[in-house]
Amino acid sequence: MKRSFFWISVVLVVVMFSTVFGQEKVADPVFSIPGGTYDSPQRVRLSTATEGAVIYYTVDGSDPLTSPTRNRYIWSITVNQTMTIKAVAVKEGMNPSNVVEQT
Repeated sequence: MKRSFFWISVVLVVVMFSTVFGQEKVADPVFSIPGGTYDSPQRVRLSTATEGAVIYYTVDGSDPLTSPTRNRYIWSITVNQTMTIKAVAVKEGMNPSNVVEQT
């Protein structure tokens, strides 16, 4: 009896964990060009493999998931000076991607 109660408890914990924490994660944003130093202004494009996800980014070093200065990515980002772009992808019903950054 004790052994079957133990296994029932284990199964319940696994099911509860999967329900609460088992949401899929949005794919990380990908930069169109590598970070580095360029002699002329560059246009950086962001994408994610998760269809329907929205990408947010910052250029001031703040967290793009929570920052009031975040921008919704719509079109390429023109880079004409040294800056760090941080980006995150989100979609309702899924866990957000990792925050990725590039300078």
